[in-house]
Amino acid sequence: MKTNKKVILSILTVALLGSSFTSAFALTTKGATNVEFDFAAKEKVTVTYFVPAPNAEGDYLTFEEKSLKAYEGDSLSSLGFEFNSIGGGFSFDSWNSSNDFASETKLSDDATVTGDMTLYSKFTRNNVLYFYNEEHNYLTASSGDEILTQQNYYVGIQTYGKYGVEGETINLTSESGIYKFTLNEGNWSCSRKLTISIKDVTWWNSDGAISKLWCFGSSSLADGYTDAFTFTDNASTVYIDASFTGFTFDRLNPGDLTQRRNQTIDISLNSDSGSKKYTKDSIIIYVNGETVDGKNKYYY
Repeated sequence: MKTNKKVILSILTVALLGSSFTSAFALTTKGATNVEFDFAAKEKVTVTYFVPAPNAEGDYLTFEEKSLKAYEGDSLSSLGFEFNSIGGGFSFDSWNSSNDFASETKLSDDATVTGDMTLYSKFTRNNVLYFYNEEHNYLTASSGDEILTQQNYYVGIQTYGKYGVEGETINLTSESGIYKFTLNEGNWSCSRKLTISIKDVTWWNSDGAISKLWCFGSSSLADGYTDAFTFTDNASTVYIDASFTGFTFDRLNPGDLTQRRNQTIDISLNSDSGSKKYTKDSIIIYVNGETVDGKNKYYY
């Protein structure tokens, strides 16, 4: 005669107000019929985190503190972090254990909660041009005239919450100046603003002579002439690739542009024929009537 066996489940459920428990359990068998579950309690911990919260356009430093509850062992990717909208091309990069975002404080993609934690969200944007002129400047698009009070500008990755960018340093040769930055198909270029004045040698523009600036000293571009100058009130302004470090101003024969009628001595950004040099306050090169070895002097 076949005997039916009855399975008895003994389940202990404990509910405490304000407490949470996991479904982890220990399995114990008694004979062939009884199964008991023993639930183990696990308390939640606090994850405090900081996210970007700009309070004005151009604010790349302000953070907001937030917090949430989680279980130890939860993956950070599974938690419901709340982020503010910051725009400007920034995107989330990583969680860090320090607000200096040093490489050793970066948490891995599979990091988990380990007790009460404090986290800092790292947001970055790429291909940012940075320079300093009594304040921090970040460009993500082509610009008009920009005054630089330092000799370098920088292109690289900007991290929200840190000054400057991490990337390439570009030396402009002069200690300051006026420049125009252009972004073309992801590549940045910089042009130096120069004005040529012939007020001291008004005859320079006579007899149909053509004037051009010969540019040299670039590490990336070949030496060469600019387009012909057109003077208004004996002056003309041009933008020259900032990688050029020297110039001569040439007065050419209109019938044979390989023949120079006159030229200046070599024009340097950092030295001159006796008066000043190229700076943000001195961008005009004046052709002088005096000559050295048959070449006209100049001054800023």
